[in-house]
Amino acid sequence: CARVRIHNNHAVSVLAAHALSNGLSRFVLLRDPHSYSNYREESVTESVLKQLRSVNPAHRSTGAFWISWPRFLRYFSSLTISTYNSDYFDIREQSKFTRASTQYIMTYHFRVPKTSFVTISSIHHLRDRTTRSSLTQSFVLCDADELALTGIVGKRKSILIGKSGGFTHWTGSLQAGCYVLLPFSTSFWQNHKENRNFTLVIYSSNQLDLAKKDKPATFLADCLISAVMKNSKK
Repeated sequence: CARVRIHNNHAVSVLAAHALSNGLSRFVLLRDPHSYSNYREESVTESVLKQLRSVNPAHRSTGAFWISWPRFLRYFSSLTISTYNSDYFDIREQSKFTRASTQYIMTYHFRVPKTSFVTISSIHHLRDRTTRSSLTQSFVLCDADELALTGIVGKRKSILIGKSGGFTHWTGSLQAGCYVLLPFSTSFWQNHKENRNFTLVIYSSNQLDLAKKDKPATFLADCLISAVMKNSKK
């Protein structure tokens, strides 16, 4: 993919699909939210682009680009269907899974201003789109209303999500308050596997301000204990 100026380890979104009036040429509009698009191909000429931009005027500066249907099938081997609302706020952060349970871990703190519908996803970056991801991805979400004063997390809300594969997600409603999110993968602990990169995606019906903080491994343990205790009471 690098040869044709498509980042081979980025998750991209499908924005639109369109067939030209001759019925033979079909194109897909993609968006890489992490980079400016430099994609080019012979069949996407200026005259074709003019027609396609009447369908969706998305500009290259946003990471959007049109690709022909045959090239799309060639360069992309899988497609994940998910809900999307153009009115929702979109937060994306790239990071790496830790190599040991004792390492500091990146945590994501945010405040929900009022009850909001939220979708959280963790997407592992694959080196080769033709191979399947065999790792286990997880994340734990806890309320952090009392974190600053008492150091307590998860008193009101604790959710633990884990799944085998390259895509893990949770959708639900969060009440107003402060929260902390910790993505992790035990698949990289105590081994030398490469490609620990992942993208964290948060969709929210209300705007969220995200802050990143490195925390000791004991903080992850506290959140996991809270989640296990919450689930055991159900």
